[in-house]
Amino acid sequence: MTDSAATAAPGLRRIVTPEGVALGVTLADRGSRAAAFLVDVLLIVAGVVGLVLAGWLLTAAISGWGLAAAMLGFFVLRNFYFSFFELRGRGVTPGKRLPCCAISISPSSSCAAAGSRPASGCSGSG
Repeated sequence: MTDSAATAAPGLRRIVTPEGVALGVTLADRGSRAAAFLVDVLLIVAGVVGLVLAGWLLTAAISGWGLAAAMLGFFVLRNFYFSFFELRGRGVTPGKRLPCCAISISPSSSCAAAGSRPASGCSGSG
């Protein structure tokens, strides 16, 4: 699936879609990915702190149910945070939306698949 030009450049991958269009994708480096993960973890921790405070206040108000609601919220936040953001919209978490982690598609390879017709937005004859 990869050719020698795609493997020569560090972080460059060639992805062929089911329609036969080759896309050149530049991957983020390890530092950018770690920074994105750190942002996501900080958002999860902030959510957990908010849930703990809300549960503490609700426990005083409704005797015990606030803690149960906070624990349920913690479970949902911890287990479904990444799934929620990956399944909706562009498929990225808030940490990956940072400019340092952007994935770019190189325009020269978007229409370079052998035997593929140019898609809308691609120039060329076919």
